[in-house]
Amino acid sequence: MFKNLTENQRSEKIVRESEKRLKVFLTRGPDAVIIINELQEILEWNPKAEAIFGFSFEEIKGKTLTETIIPPQYREAHLRGMQHFLKTSEGPILNKTVEITALHKNGKEFFINLSISNVKLDEGWLFIAFLSDISKRKATEEALIKKEAELLQSKLLQERNDQFISIASHELKTPITTIKAYTQLTLAMCKEEQNAIKTNLGKIDQFTNKLISLVNELLHVSQINLGKLRLSKSKIDFHSFFSETLNVIQQITTHQIILERNDKADIIADPVRLEQVIANLISNAAKYSPGKNKILVRSIKRKNEVICAFTDFGIGIAAENIEKIF
Repeated sequence: MFKNLTENQRSEKIVRESEKRLKVFLTRGPDAVIIINELQEILEWNPKAEAIFGFSFEEIKGKTLTETIIPPQYREAHLRGMQHFLKTSEGPILNKTVEITALHKNGKEFFINLSISNVKLDEGWLFIAFLSDISKRKATEEALIKKEAELLQSKLLQERNDQFISIASHELKTPITTIKAYTQLTLAMCKEEQNAIKTNLGKIDQFTNKLISLVNELLHVSQINLGKLRLSKSKIDFHSFFSETLNVIQQITTHQIILERNDKADIIADPVRLEQVIANLISNAAKYSPGKNKILVRSIKRKNEVICAFTDFGIGIAAENIEKIF
């Protein structure tokens, strides 16, 4: 035998079901949910709110937001906003999502996402706040912003440095070239018996060449960093080129350069830049071989490649850095 439910019974059942669903939502929802009344008294405080703020429901029930989780700098504005809403039913942040800071039980301030809705009941207004902790996301964003600022500053400093090197290199080349020209002119005017003068002028000419080389290296570095370095490639008899380049370098190093092998080969390259690479490798070998007096060099042709090997007798390269060289 079925019993018909009265209208009141059906209404009571609907209310109980609604309350049950609300309780499940409050308990299992992904966000912190806080419900307050017109007096700001906390009526509901779900488990997620407990996890985010550190207060249990028993600790915070009946207390106000201004004495618990609102930071001091926002409390006066919050009170004014509540008073304005109760007079006008208007609130600037209602039904919007904002990023703001809140207070943890331990007094630490952290970032949250906040969205507030309101509902009017017979006993007055209720305000429902949905919150989530975004402190980790904000920390990541701030770290990225800081990193970008550091990279930008580094880039600007590098550009200024490159511009300075480029300008300085150009400015230095003019007086150096003039010194070299007068030195060579004086050398040509010297008679055979003026050997001492010729020797001294020869030294000036030698070190002027070294200074020109250093200035050119500065200029090339700035050109590379500014993306302005251009290669002038041509066909080179590498057998002759390699031998002649090593002979020139031998004049300015105290280490003995021993050419153990020099295969015949034609290559396409920029001779000026290639000479710089070879000179740098020889210079590096000499620099890191203190107390030794020789550098072994080989040029080996293999199929369509020419492999140049430079062997010194210094400290060598750490094993963990070998793969990083090229």
